[in-house]
Amino acid sequence: MSPNAKDIRKSIEQNWKEYLSRYGNLFSSDSVSGSSPPSVFVGSYGYPKVGVGPMVPPIHGDTSLLDLPEKWLGKTLEDIVNFRLKLVRGTQNVSVAQPKGRYIESLQELAMSSNTPDSDIVFQKHTMPITAIDGESAPFGPIG
Repeated sequence: MSPNAKDIRKSIEQNWKEYLSRYGNLFSSDSVSGSSPPSVFVGSYGYPKVGVGPMVPPIHGDTSLLDLPEKWLGKTLEDIVNFRLKLVRGTQNVSVAQPKGRYIESLQELAMSSNTPDSDIVFQKHTMPITAIDGESAPFGPIG
């Protein structure tokens, strides 16, 4: 018998609690270090100034599976959501009319990487342990 939506949500919430207990110090830190899948976030809120930044889990090594949907065939919905929740989203507001500069160039290099480069994010404020599972956008973990 396959799990229903309530069971899947409960399991995801349990995995999130385990993640928070393992990486709870992340939310009192001003930085995170890990290997980006590679993955870059580009938001839409606040257009024409949108949040953009790297997605980095607090894990080093091959993290490519966390943001490689073509490899998710056969994975459960719970597995896929948990991959996404491990990604910490660093953001900086950027004008879509002026997508230039060193920050954007660094994000472009990250997005084009063929491996999982070690990445560091330094936050201006502490990360927030929230998740975005709203049915409209891809789930992701903490925001910094």
